Amino acid sequence: MEETLIYYLEQHGETVTSKGDLIKLYGQVKSLRGMTQSSTYDKRVIDLLSGLEKIVNSIANMRNLNSDAHGAGSGRINIKEKEARLVMNSAINYCVYMLG
Repeated sequence: MEETLIYYLEQHGETVTSKGDLIKLYGQVKSLRGMTQSSTYDKRVIDLLSGLEKIVNSIANMRNLNSDAHGAGSGRINIKEKEARLVMNSAINYCVYMLG
């Protein structure tokens, strides 16, 4: 997801300001794409974009807390395969949407 956001920003001539911070990168792309909530959006679209943001936040938190890139020791929380697949599929769909 981070690579997708960085790619999007670079393709649009933007300076990447927050490498490593998925939530800030998403905010930068969201602003660039005009995805901020406004009264011109249909409520259903606003709800959908709100859900998308929740997915980004959840995956970013899992990535920060559960990633092998960060030492967690015995405090690491394991997730089940079905949750791992949910994260993976959500990330794929998010990237497809952001590149579309």
